[in-house]
Amino acid sequence: CDPLAGGADCIGICVEAPPGPPTPCGGIMGLQCSASLMCIDDPTDDCDPLAGGADCIGICVEEQCVVSEWEEWSLCSAFCGESEQSRRRDVEGSCGSPEETQEMRQETRRCPTTLCQPSGEEVEVDPWIYSPPNGLGVLEVTRGTMVTFRWAGTADVTRLPDAFSYANCNFRRGLRVSKEGAQEYKFVAAEVGTFYFASGHHLDCDPGAQKIIIRVIEVPVPCLQTEWSGWSPCSRSCDGGARLRSRAILRLPEFNGASCGPSSDTETCGEQPCNVDCITTDFGKWTACSAKCGGGVRSAKRTVTQPSVGWGRPCGDLREFVTCNSDPCECPAMVPLKKELSKLKREREQLLVQRNKVRDEQAARVQAFRATTDQRLANKKELIDKLRAAIKEQKK
Repeated sequence: CDPLAGGADCIGICVEAPPGPPTPCGGIMGLQCSASLMCIDDPTDDCDPLAGGADCIGICVEEQCVVSEWEEWSLCSAFCGESEQSRRRDVEGSCGSPEETQEMRQETRRCPTTLCQPSGEEVEVDPWIYSPPNGLGVLEVTRGTMVTFRWAGTADVTRLPDAFSYANCNFRRGLRVSKEGAQEYKFVAAEVGTFYFASGHHLDCDPGAQKIIIRVIEVPVPCLQTEWSGWSPCSRSCDGGARLRSRAILRLPEFNGASCGPSSDTETCGEQPCNVDCITTDFGKWTACSAKCGGGVRSAKRTVTQPSVGWGRPCGDLREFVTCNSDPCECPAMVPLKKELSKLKREREQLLVQRNKVRDEQAARVQAFRATTDQRLANKKELIDKLRAAIKEQKK
């Protein structure tokens, strides 16, 4: 805003005058201020540049840093992919070093990254059908759709503007200039949101502006993961361990797509104990003696049902032996003599049996005789006693 160029209602700023009498500047002669000073209207005189006094004499004051409001953001530098946009403002006065002043004049921000590759979906429409105020108003497509606005063949191509913009009011993106006499306009609906299609180089964000509303929606994108890796080695070889497997996420879910499953999985392994005692069956039956005389052996065996592991109790011997038939073997010449000796022994034993039998019988007869004799003596004695008693009675 320049009051010297007719902006009578411009807003000014308050500055502090340098010490001493002010130095004149401006006027018809165009006096210049020295370095670090700037020329402003002298508030103590009656000459007012805002009231037509364009040749008023001003005064030099210390230079101030004055910045204007930011301009509108520029279009994104690319229609899709990675891009950025910038905006500018005016900077006057002393605002630091030239580099700092330049940084104050312009700022840049990154535009949202959108896909450049169409999804394969295509839609072709006549813009007149959607144009306000009597058209459908809203065109809804999915992200990545190639949209073609094609005007009917009867349309007067000379009425078509030479430029269109496809953008929203936060990030102005996608200005396209049509070729001479073109009757179609193509673009990719690359970003989810509400966008506008309007003629001209600038987009009017007024809700009542003449523009077609394009609502870009997204179909659910499920999570995509790799296959499971192989199992890792077990953390322990015994007494219980664990092993792992994993898988990577190739694509995160979007727009309520199916969520990702677990990225890792664990299972137990090495569950066998580290120390196990040996377990065997009982010893079986003894075998026959290995020799009839002169000393032989008999054996018995058992089997292992659970081998020992680690520091467990060992199995011990699986066979045990005992001696048998330890009598020495005799020479053949002694056999007849041994047989005769055995015969004599048997005969002797028979005689002893007979003798003992006779002796026992004789003892029994003697005992019976003694018993009979004792009874007879007792009877006799009883008779004698009775006679003595009878004789004694008669004497009285």
